[in-house]
Amino acid sequence: MPLTLPNPFRGTLPDAWAGLRSAPARALLTYAALAAGLAAATLLLAATAGLDREARTLTAAFGADSFALLPENTASSEAPPWTRDTVETLRHLLQNRAWVSGARAVHAGERLLLATDEHWIPAHGWRILRGRPLDAADIHTAAPVLLTHSPSAIPSDTALPVTLSDTPLQWIGTTDAPADTPSCIPWTLTALDDTPVPPDRDIDRIWFRARSGHSPETIRRALDARLPLLDLPDARWVTPETLLADIRRWQRTLAWTAGGGALLGLLLGATSLTGLLLAGVRERIPEIGLRRAIGATAADIAALFVAEALILTLASAATGILSAALLLHAAGPSLPLPWALTPGTLLAPFLLSLLLAALSSALPSLTASRLPPAEALRND
Repeated sequence: MPLTLPNPFRGTLPDAWAGLRSAPARALLTYAALAAGLAAATLLLAATAGLDREARTLTAAFGADSFALLPENTASSEAPPWTRDTVETLRHLLQNRAWVSGARAVHAGERLLLATDEHWIPAHGWRILRGRPLDAADIHTAAPVLLTHSPSAIPSDTALPVTLSDTPLQWIGTTDAPADTPSCIPWTLTALDDTPVPPDRDIDRIWFRARSGHSPETIRRALDARLPLLDLPDARWVTPETLLADIRRWQRTLAWTAGGGALLGLLLGATSLTGLLLAGVRERIPEIGLRRAIGATAADIAALFVAEALILTLASAATGILSAALLLHAAGPSLPLPWALTPGTLLAPFLLSLLLAALSSALPSLTASRLPPAEALRND
């Protein structure tokens, strides 16, 4: 024989819906405020997730324990007067405390390459996914080879359609650096002699990576006093922290703007929901008394108002998440910030709606459940 519930307790959700429909204006206002707040919260979480992903990408591209020297005026078209001798001097100064490498940007048609040495990959801490890295023999013989940075492996017997001053470049390996990282070629390639930068000014970035047991900050402080002596007075240090500074600033701005808007909407919605439920308790005292008289327990009465809160908050969460997702997909390419709709981004507003339902219905459900049946019936 199937299990059936007593008639007074079978229709909690329909009864809760009927209770909300008894005050449509207040319920609609509460729904709108909660939906707006949860939409703002979803946008905030999506932007935060996008910024976190960007931070991880930047850190991976930069390399663990890595830091760099770049010219102070990056907008200038004139190359900084840094030479291979500068790199060798820095390598001699640091000895076994850090990897040191230098590179120069070179254009092969529309493609950007980096003319560098065999220390470039260790200076970033990247791994070789397939093939091999540049080595000392490549540098010594000025081999026309190319080390790519792409997650897709390239067969070692396939020549890439990349030429530098009519010199074809042969692929030798692939690293685990981000896919948009420029490919590396030996700085000794004779094809580089045709580029606008003369051979005595062939460095526009110097990269360091602290070896095990040595602190990047300690190495930077030790080099600071020597930079003017090495003809690097206008150089600036670039570290993962400096790259992430803009991201952290955006995150703080979002917390105060989108976060403030989300908080305001949620507070307004939660306050309206609490007021709506309390008004429902006052207006439905006779109904509560009747339910208690025919056998409903205090928990059954409390569940009725919790169900009302859940209906409103879950509907608001669904609307807010859908609105935020549609807005991001429609305006995403034109937004100034990265964003990501991750499973956590979509789940968090639902969890927040459950918390709001629990907090907003706590006082009304407790008040309703404590009403004495006889007193409630006398109000009929």
